[in-house]
Amino acid sequence: RMLCFILDERSRELMGELHRWEDLARTKTLIQRCAAFNSIAKPQDPKDYLRPIPQSFLDGILENGKPLTSAEEAAMQNPGW
Repeated sequence: RMLCFILDERSRELMGELHRWEDLARTKTLIQRCAAFNSIAKPQDPKDYLRPIPQSFLDGILENGKPLTSAEEAAMQNPGW
């Protein structure tokens, strides 16, 4: 009950500041609260608790002075992305 109060309060305080997803993902309430308050934005998969790692970041990683292979990049990417 206290968690719901805190999440409601943070939603009022931080509206529009892009901190909402982090709170909901960290507390594992993302799907539940989106279904209750914003069904259009409701995530469809558990993978939505993670964000994709940008391809430009993966392209910049060097292993022994060489860029990562496609398989290595895929292994570093968050599951489902």
